[in-house]
Amino acid sequence: MCSGAFPAAPDFRFEIRQGTVRVEQGGEGRLEVRVLKGAGPARPVLLFLRDVPPGLEYSFDPQVVVPPAALAWTCVANCAEGEYRLKLVLTNGWLTRTFRPRLIVLSAFDFSLALAPSSVETGRGEEVEVKVRVEVVKGSLKPVRLKVLSAPPAVACELGPDVVEPPDNATLKVKASEPGEYEVVVAARAEP
Repeated sequence: MCSGAFPAAPDFRFEIRQGTVRVEQGGEGRLEVRVLKGAGPARPVLLFLRDVPPGLEYSFDPQVVVPPAALAWTCVANCAEGEYRLKLVLTNGWLTRTFRPRLIVLSAFDFSLALAPSSVETGRGEEVEVKVRVEVVKGSLKPVRLKVLSAPPAVACELGPDVVEPPDNATLKVKASEPGEYEVVVAARAEP
């Protein structure tokens, strides 16, 4: 019969605040992981990823930690849109733990911009209105910021509202102080 005390095996646990990462195609996602010391001596913990979809680029910063420590997993989603179940593996050589975060890759947002009418005629000092229509082409909805990018000095422009959520309209009011043919350029940009 043997008796005596055996040292505790090196143990660790981890915490992840969110289990789902949402990212647009081509965009960057992030997951933060805290590795905590359990019973026994602290040993380096290595992290790696399994069940990775083609086109997903990722890195750990850092990839090996000694608990207690924090690290970040970042990815660039150059993969097809869809939902993926990844397998995050943490091991200290003695003990292995896993977590299955969800990665949701959304289609990149795109929109169209149309002016109606696309050209107008007006008398000197008369104001005309043009409807600026913003439509979703694909992707998850984002606000779109509009602005008059360029207008000649003889043309006064007022555009409002300057932020719309497609599908929606803004109104461009145009007033020319001199006779002539002018071009007004309206720019649109998706908000982050």
